[in-house]
Amino acid sequence: MKRYAWISPNYLKSNSIIQINVDDKLILNSILNCQEIYIRQIIGKNNYDMVSLEVEALLDTPGYVMTEESVKIIDAVRMVIVWGATRDFLDNNSLKVTNKGVVRLNDGQNQAVSSLELGSFKETAANKFDDYKAIAIRRLKDLNISVGSDAATKSYSSAGGMFIPRGRKECGS
Repeated sequence: MKRYAWISPNYLKSNSIIQINVDDKLILNSILNCQEIYIRQIIGKNNYDMVSLEVEALLDTPGYVMTEESVKIIDAVRMVIVWGATRDFLDNNSLKVTNKGVVRLNDGQNQAVSSLELGSFKETAANKFDDYKAIAIRRLKDLNISVGSDAATKSYSSAGGMFIPRGRKECGS
């Protein structure tokens, strides 16, 4: 099965803190990572495979129309993809983030953002991801569309590249 993004890089740019000057290839990789890691867990393997095949058919077959269920699933998880991909992008490209967006070779006036500012961007992305994930799970359940296992649907925050369940007070238990 080919890998196709369920949202476009431009959709992500218009709905997140990532700006227009970011290369679509970098964003596309983050979108695909988010879909494979998070969305598969949220909607389950069967739903994920079904929607992926439909997106592939939609893009490869003129006149193809997706099923109503696949459209509802994509609508439910669209903003989860936006903020999951934003989070992935910030984790993998943090050295390129400047006060004018992402480093552009023709702009000598930009400055790297401070670690405090970058941490704020990452925290915003993580919080929005958690919020939209919870909304998506509720919407899917309201539509009687099965979701992934309970462990995959719990809320997570990121810290230093690790995922720590919220409300957990000690490590190793």
